[in-house]
Amino acid sequence: CKSFGPKFHADADSASSVLCTVDVDDEGLRPLMEKHKVNAMPTLVLIKDGAEADRMEGVNQTKYAAWCKA
Repeated sequence: CKSFGPKFHADADSASSVLCTVDVDDEGLRPLMEKHKVNAMPTLVLIKDGAEADRMEGVNQTKYAAWCKA
């Protein structure tokens, strides 16, 4: 998401959690999107202890802020 991307990258430098991004806007990555159930842009996934703990399609700013502190 072009409007959220700059905020995400700025937060990645200061968040207590590790933040990373994977761009899957390419039609050739459709199998990856299907495997990880990416149906909307942006889709954010919280991984804890190697497993998906939570997910957002779109950005809920309150929830996102809590994830950055997790």
